[in-house]
Amino acid sequence: MHYEILDTDVGQGAGAVAVPVTYGKKVERTDICQPYSVAEVLQNVFHADFQTVLENYVRTETEQIQEAGVLPGAEGMKVRLWSYLKTLSKLQQPTDRTVVDVILQSRLEGQYKDGETRYESADFRLRYIFDLRVCHQCCIGPLVWVYKDWEDDPALSGFAFDTNDYLLPILYNSDYETVAHAILDDFFPEAKREIGGDASVVSSEELARRMGLRVLDVRFADKTVMGQLYYNYGEAHLIDDSGKTYAQIIRPGTILVNQDNCTTAATRNSTIAHECCHMYLDRWFFLLQMMTGRKYTPYSSRRRENRRYHHKNDALDWMELQCEKLPAYLLLERNDVIDYVEDRLKQCNWKKTPENIRAIVDGLAERYEVSYQMAKYRMIELSLTGGAYGTQKDAGLWREGTRRQIHSG
Repeated sequence: MHYEILDTDVGQGAGAVAVPVTYGKKVERTDICQPYSVAEVLQNVFHADFQTVLENYVRTETEQIQEAGVLPGAEGMKVRLWSYLKTLSKLQQPTDRTVVDVILQSRLEGQYKDGETRYESADFRLRYIFDLRVCHQCCIGPLVWVYKDWEDDPALSGFAFDTNDYLLPILYNSDYETVAHAILDDFFPEAKREIGGDASVVSSEELARRMGLRVLDVRFADKTVMGQLYYNYGEAHLIDDSGKTYAQIIRPGTILVNQDNCTTAATRNSTIAHECCHMYLDRWFFLLQMMTGRKYTPYSSRRRENRRYHHKNDALDWMELQCEKLPAYLLLERNDVIDYVEDRLKQCNWKKTPENIRAIVDGLAERYEVSYQMAKYRMIELSLTGGAYGTQKDAGLWREGTRRQIHSG
């Protein structure tokens, strides 16, 4: 067993502590496209034994458990029942130190001096630290406590957005503006809108470059593909100028854009932005999946047939839905769009006729190099159409499902 000395406080306090380090064993190869949750990766790749961890903690740390108000005065404790409850983590953590908490529900038995036996329910936090980097892929932990909501978690309090069981972000409808501006703040600071300041049009290709990604225009053998983003080395089946199919190894950090499907500047722009959103939101999910060693996990893929319609509502569907929705907030910055629309409305005496609104949407699409449909729904989202194109409720499948919390599917 390998151990690492944790001298940075991740919940254990100011003192250093020795914590086990586990290097995973790849799961059996399969062609079934089913993502692994954090708990499944811990159990199947790192062979974590939650029951043994919980039983050892309850047996040896009775005083610590009682300090949390569980079975006070008991001389000994046993775990009678336990079950998995949820996984807690945060988006945008360092990939070499990604903290995840597995929460277990339990039923404890306490033994007292007078021979009495009492039972009480308690939840426990098992904290693991993943090194998700492809060349490392190890797990540190666990650290164990009685579970309670920490107002100032030393490891997670500095990060804004929760993730679900698959390390995918949990986003509410109101979060998309915040995420889009966080991306602009990090990678496009000159586009950041301050009171009285200026905003500029965001180039998705320049955004990709600043995120450390390279963009290649190719032709895919699979005609449904719009674009792909590679998180690790992977094989792409492409078509050359003579129409022959060939396989090419694609290096990490590459966005492939299908020039057969992305025939306009707007489609190409939104496809690149879509993949940039994947990098910002979903890198941890894909690195988690790569810990399993399965061959189909190095890349995300945007396809024509699943851009709007999501039927299974599983982890992959929610991931795609988020990255279909977010580019509109990223490419059509809120305050700049409002200023542009108001300026155009002034020119037509604030008459929100269908003809005027249609002309404004055309202008938005041209200014930001996005599709007419994206510009139209952004105006609906911001309630700028005056009913000429319906209301927010009428936006339809383009943003279906994003009002409710995104859980594990």
